[in-house]
Amino acid sequence: MLHSPRRAKSLLAVIAALGCLSFPQSAVWAEQPADAGAAPPSAQQLIEALKSKSARGLAPAGAEAASKMEAEDKLIQNLASKAARGLSVSERTTLAEAVKERPKFDMEVTFEFNSANIAEAAKPALMALGKAMQSEDLKTAKFLVAGHTDAKGKQVYNQKLSEMRAASVKAFLMSNFQLMDEKMVTVGYGRERLKNTSNPTAQENRRVQVVNISPSMASAKP
Repeated sequence: MLHSPRRAKSLLAVIAALGCLSFPQSAVWAEQPADAGAAPPSAQQLIEALKSKSARGLAPAGAEAASKMEAEDKLIQNLASKAARGLSVSERTTLAEAVKERPKFDMEVTFEFNSANIAEAAKPALMALGKAMQSEDLKTAKFLVAGHTDAKGKQVYNQKLSEMRAASVKAFLMSNFQLMDEKMVTVGYGRERLKNTSNPTAQENRRVQVVNISPSMASAKP
């Protein structure tokens, strides 16, 4: 059963309201726009990045690898089921480590200053992502949508903002592509997992990571 557009619009309204929350000025960090000349990924590029390894002809090597993969699947699904209620720092870390070998794509999704409102410049990439999620390769897949910030500002503020932005991306995809609520799990990591640790305030740290967390996605390396 497809998720109701009314429910998606309601979720967007809640996010917009959260975006109006007032934070101490000392906690506010500015987000610069992504490179205006960079072309957004195509739907096909996203499909190739996010489809399961088994779909690429890779398979787990032996019973031990299959058993490890099954245990990892259970761990991921258990943490994903808790995400709506909020994960502790240790649970977020465990989830991030468990999915690190899963098919993923890092998107530099820009937002309006100091809010969870998606900037117009980011919408072409998200439209491509929505089309990819509707494709034959990914229509039954489940995804983790993880929000990340850079190291500017206070940790508590960045954590809340990353959660709001991940939820905003999910709401956008549900509203525009009639995707089911259970197809996407959102988690905010704030500044906990920087992509560029040598430059904590670098733009590439401000991103939304999309990970395919469908069962049995991981496989042993060939």
